[in-house]
Amino acid sequence: MIKNSLKQTGSAHVVIIVILAVAVLGLLGFVFWQNFIVKDDQSDTVKTQDSLQQEVEPSTKEFQSRDHNITFKYPADWSVVEDVSADNTSEWYATRVDILNSEGKIVATLSTGGQIGGACSDDAPLIPTFTTIKDSLEVQGIGATGFGYTVVENAADNYGIAFGLLEDAESHDNDLQLGNDLVRCPGMSINYHYIVTSGDPALGGIIFGSWYAEAQQDDLNARDSFTSLEDAKAYAQTDEFKQIEKTIKSLSIGK
Repeated sequence: MIKNSLKQTGSAHVVIIVILAVAVLGLLGFVFWQNFIVKDDQSDTVKTQDSLQQEVEPSTKEFQSRDHNITFKYPADWSVVEDVSADNTSEWYATRVDILNSEGKIVATLSTGGQIGGACSDDAPLIPTFTTIKDSLEVQGIGATGFGYTVVENAADNYGIAFGLLEDAESHDNDLQLGNDLVRCPGMSINYHYIVTSGDPALGGIIFGSWYAEAQQDDLNARDSFTSLEDAKAYAQTDEFKQIEKTIKSLSIGK
């Protein structure tokens, strides 16, 4: 009886030792997996994400105005032309900065000293428009603002677009209507909302983007027209437009 009991006790000890050994090996294996294999995988993932980020994000240059404390960043393969002149009475602008894409085409304009004159008759026709505000943001030297775009129906199969920094929505009782809307004299009623005011009195009103203009051919601020509302919306989803948006959002004044 005693012999059998000792035999059983010895067998139990063997089983316990085997279980402990398996547990220790399992724990060591888990530690190895956690600290070496998973860490390497995560490191590779981070490297891959960084590589993709570098591929997606193009290199940029920084624009610095000659006469004003204005800066913004733009794609390295684009160019910037600045016209600063105290005698410049062209249109509404005292200062004009054109941003051109790699093909030499004006894709956005920064203007200072902007204002709108004239009046809109109550008998003016109602024009279909479509407005989207893509983002709200804070801009150094301006404060609370936003980025948006408005498509305006010029005529059948002809649509123009305005885009850029928007006025603070709380600063006017009649805010720019989102989505589909009918407006009179969009050259004033729409463009008015794409003027922002800086903290620098010397700059006055600032337009950074592109104003709507019915005469598309000769107007320096006008973009190509579109044949449908859908085409205009599609342009707002292109890589070029996304780069324009980033350029405009990078604006800094007085820093």
